[in-house]
Amino acid sequence: MPRLKLIKAIRAGGTVIDLLVEFSAPKLLFGNNFDELKDSDFSSVVSKLAKKLSDMGVITQKTDIETARALRVHFGKNVVLTNYTTASEIISELAKVNITTRRQSDTRTYKNYGETLHFFNNSNGIAIYNKKKELERSRVSEKTLIENDNYCQLSLLDLFEQHRPFEVVRIETRYNSRRAIKAILAKVGEDSDKICFNELFNIELARKILRYEFGRIAETNLGLSEAVATAPEEFIKDLNINNPETKPNQKLIALAIHELIKDTGCREIRNLIQATPTQWSRITKIIDNIVFTKHRNSAFDVISRAIEEFEPIDLESYGIKTIS
Repeated sequence: MPRLKLIKAIRAGGTVIDLLVEFSAPKLLFGNNFDELKDSDFSSVVSKLAKKLSDMGVITQKTDIETARALRVHFGKNVVLTNYTTASEIISELAKVNITTRRQSDTRTYKNYGETLHFFNNSNGIAIYNKKKELERSRVSEKTLIENDNYCQLSLLDLFEQHRPFEVVRIETRYNSRRAIKAILAKVGEDSDKICFNELFNIELARKILRYEFGRIAETNLGLSEAVATAPEEFIKDLNINNPETKPNQKLIALAIHELIKDTGCREIRNLIQATPTQWSRITKIIDNIVFTKHRNSAFDVISRAIEEFEPIDLESYGIKTIS
């Protein structure tokens, strides 16, 4: 069911009362948000929402729903892992990025459980989390979780006979004001005035926004956690082959970060060595200019590929029956 709130505001010409309708479109239509929507589902979502509102005593026209202005919006993508890679491994690698201090990273949940990574500022944020674990924890409490209202899908995976690997990483961006929505639309080259429901319900727009936001994270990746060589000697040998002109002190800096990043992230390393912004910038420039052999299927590759393909997830194709 949607959440409803009446908002009374004083504007030019008098007092205006708006109805704020908050809902999850996939949960509304499918009863869960593991399954994903397509553009062709829009009319069904509108009809279902109109019916739910009617059941709650709110009579409205479908056209009013279609053209309603958005106050907040979330765009998300579920990434299914079936190759024995775990969601925790993906999140652990992503947590090591060299994110700017201007955009805070909340890794408390990541440190405690290894299942959630959250980058945020006052108006927007991006969360990457283990969706199955999130669902499991919601049975106890939804406090500290990324998403709420899991009651409608608590038993979704109970009867699922898992004959093959099945893990789900969710990447989700959230914009908490019209100003934030307009800002992201402008950044991805869209008309910032198009903030109505029927304009934002668009798969290509969701892909562009997720590509932009994840790209901001990926570009801060120093990449050392993706190195094929794990032992110090192997790593130095790899550097010698790929960087014959690089100075020994630069190789040692790369080795030190390579060893530290196995157990922690760039932000923690920077704090540990007490580097000033200028000093840290010099270190990262050295690493950026060093070439080393990387894994072909890193966490960044997995998420980026899913965003580029943007194929809607259908649980039934994985042997999970759902009831909408």
